[in-house]
Amino acid sequence: MAHAGRRVAMADPHPKEPCGTTPGEGLSAHPEAGPQDNPGAGAGLPPDPPSSVDSPASDICPEPEPQATPGGGPPTPGSPARPAVTGRRSSPPWALRLRRAHGALAPWVLAPLLLTVSTGLSYRLLRDWGGLGRDQAHGLMVLHEGEWLRQWFGPTGETLYVLANGLGLLWMLASGGAMLWERRRRQVDPDKG
Repeated sequence: MAHAGRRVAMADPHPKEPCGTTPGEGLSAHPEAGPQDNPGAGAGLPPDPPSSVDSPASDICPEPEPQATPGGGPPTPGSPARPAVTGRRSSPPWALRLRRAHGALAPWVLAPLLLTVSTGLSYRLLRDWGGLGRDQAHGLMVLHEGEWLRQWFGPTGETLYVLANGLGLLWMLASGGAMLWERRRRQVDPDKG
């Protein structure tokens, strides 16, 4: 232990490079420096390393913080930065999840609702104002009530169509109302949004 009190000068194992460069690239003193300032430039020799006078401190990238290794060992210098593993991903806020679900289900709910509304309205107007009889407008009722699903789902097809239409409409009203409520709440109190 003869050298315990004496400091030994060691070379930095990770020399600092200017931001955005790789080792040996862009190391001339200044962009306007000519061949007289850098004798090795253009002769197939590597450029001179920057000196502390030529390279301002703002051009040096900060060294990344050492991170824990995947195996749980101690952090090593120069190891790539990795996000901390918590075991669980953070979920988006409930308003965002609600908006995504509302948007994803909207096309599936809208098509049967439009069919039901348009055929029901057409049936009633054609019967009352168009002078059509019940038998003449029966095709619209087949579409309106979902009787056309009997060929694929049997006698429960009609019931499933009405149930899906009703639940879809209730979902769209409830989720749309919740999103509207959230938007109004954020407009009144922007600090909570």
